[in-house]
Amino acid sequence: MFDAARDHYEYDTIVVDVRHDDEEEVMHVYVLGRHHRRKPRLDETACGILYHAQFAPLRPEQLIGDLCHDCFTVSERDDAAEANKNDPTRKGP
Repeated sequence: MFDAARDHYEYDTIVVDVRHDDEEEVMHVYVLGRHHRRKPRLDETACGILYHAQFAPLRPEQLIGDLCHDCFTVSERDDAAEANKNDPTRKGP
């Protein structure tokens, strides 16, 4: 069978999901230019934005990057802003 994707795309990221049986990992979803907390239903953010899970990148819980003002507290957003300033790989505001 011909795999067209293999000829045109290269993998740039490999994601490994490591979980412990007794805990559930909190994941953030990137939708509309910001990171959001997601609801257990996995197709809606904590602030109510519906998204298609196939097209929204996930990351483990971390306070860095552009965070949603409704999903995260002021303190969490302040921590992210500080982390953003100290991250040499981050571009833009």
